[in-house]
Amino acid sequence: MTKEENKKLENEVENKKDEIIEIEGKAFVVSDIHLKINDDRKRLFIDFIEEFRKKGNIILLGDIFDLWIGENKNLQKDFHEFIKVVEKKGNQIIYVEGNHDFHLRWLDEIGVPRITEAEIQINGKRFLISHGDIY
Repeated sequence: MTKEENKKLENEVENKKDEIIEIEGKAFVVSDIHLKINDDRKRLFIDFIEEFRKKGNIILLGDIFDLWIGENKNLQKDFHEFIKVVEKKGNQIIYVEGNHDFHLRWLDEIGVPRITEAEIQINGKRFLISHGDIY
């Protein structure tokens, strides 16, 4: 990927560093599971999302998918079940992009905010969330 293409992708992702995302209740954080297309662990991840979304908010802290290159349509097809689970009503899901996360515009289409880093407030306590590869 060229620097110009990378910059264009970065501009598509919201950076909510200057605002605070408020979360009430529990927050479950998942990071760096690196699911690949046709990954056997995909069912476990979907089950996790279904179960824990009932119990609290979910913060996906980057590199959930291990995607360096690819096409949106292929990703949508392979992660169709994940998309169906996320589209259901429930607690909030936030996606903080990591260094393996490309071609995730389809998350925008299903209502999952993508950010690079943000300050969040969980039950009155503030935290800075970031994938960490930017430091």
